[in-house]
Amino acid sequence: MAAVATNDFAARLGAFQAQDDQRMQWLRSMHQELCDITDKYQNLCGDLEREKIAGRGLQTDSKRWEDRFTKLEESVKESAFVLVLLDADADAYMFRREYYARRDGGQGAARDLQAALRQYVGQTMPELSGLPIVLKAFANADRLADTLVRTKMTRTWKDLWDFAMSFSQACETFDFVLVGSGKDRADEKIKELLRLFHKNPTCRHVIFGACHDNGYVRELEKRFPSPEARDRLTLLESFQVGREYRSLGVRKTVRMESIFRTDFLSGPVSPLLSSTTTAVSRSPTASSSGVSSEGHAAHQAPTWARAAASPSDEGAAQHGGGGSTGHTPPSAVTARRFLDLESGAILVNAQGQRVDAELPALAPGAATSWNRKTNECGMRFCRTFQLSGRCANKMACGYSPATLSEEERMVYRSLMRRQKCHVGPGCRDRTCCYGHHCSCEGAKCKFPEAQHRIDVSSAVL
Repeated sequence: MAAVATNDFAARLGAFQAQDDQRMQWLRSMHQELCDITDKYQNLCGDLEREKIAGRGLQTDSKRWEDRFTKLEESVKESAFVLVLLDADADAYMFRREYYARRDGGQGAARDLQAALRQYVGQTMPELSGLPIVLKAFANADRLADTLVRTKMTRTWKDLWDFAMSFSQACETFDFVLVGSGKDRADEKIKELLRLFHKNPTCRHVIFGACHDNGYVRELEKRFPSPEARDRLTLLESFQVGREYRSLGVRKTVRMESIFRTDFLSGPVSPLLSSTTTAVSRSPTASSSGVSSEGHAAHQAPTWARAAASPSDEGAAQHGGGGSTGHTPPSAVTARRFLDLESGAILVNAQGQRVDAELPALAPGAATSWNRKTNECGMRFCRTFQLSGRCANKMACGYSPATLSEEERMVYRSLMRRQKCHVGPGCRDRTCCYGHHCSCEGAKCKFPEAQHRIDVSSAVL
């Protein structure tokens, strides 16, 4: 009996011991979990404190950046303006004659132009109607002064300086800048201003007044590449618009015929100009100039897009400045055939009108070759490089660098001859390849009536 009781006690004692071991194991496990939870809690508390500190910093930074953005936005709104760029050389963007005739014509031109611009902006872009209009007009001083005196729009060269000064004084944001040739020429300044302001947020809109010159098209394509960008551009068109502007896809255009001339300049040669022989550059653009052998600045003749600045070129000076007197008789006139003329030579008749040299008949197959390259292959050729041998942009103009044959060049020259020169019969640019008169009888001819049936019998070099 005693043995049974002893065994039973031992069994119960073992059971109690096993239960105690299980309880201790559970307690140790709970203790470890509690330690882990405590560590995590402490870590989370530390993270939360850091987040609070970071949040306060972000809140402070956010407030600071918000204030700076608000100030910047207000500054942009307060500084916003509409930019007007005007190539005011002696060509399609000359002001009407009455502005040059009045002593205060410069002020009148500036105020009338400002009123016309404000009217246009208010009608087409009401959200910009309250913005100031900043206008930069650039003109070659020598060229424009020569043209104004030659056409008797002004009496002396000083009148142009008075006009420019009064124009700039009329409005605080209007400037009529007289420049020279070379690196400070008008087209380079206009292109640089386009580069500076086309993405400037303060410049809300650009009104571009140089649509007579296709040389700006590549620049506009670069600065306003998308339809959204071109919504910030208006073309201020003259009475002559370059053909390549049609491909830009600009929806906003405007004309101001009450401010600018609506036809070509024409007029007698000033005696002051005809008495001086000037050196004429043979550069393919109107922006380069030289110095004559007497040390005077050489006034270069303009391109087709600019008026004749120096009608008294070498040929005109030799023959009395292109007037009705001093010309050689018709019997002594050099042949008008293009191939018979020296490079750079031009013909002028007794009335001072430019006479185009006769082009030879096109070689067989030349037109076919030209059409294959331009139509089938889609090649586009640089006019100044192909027809004068030089490119003002050093072949970075975006046109095909391929060289045309002499026969293909003659096809190109023939096609260009069918397009009227923007200057008209007064053009003295020796590199101009456009037409200056026409002999057709068509009712829808592109050439004005005044450029038909001109006197070619008295043409001289």
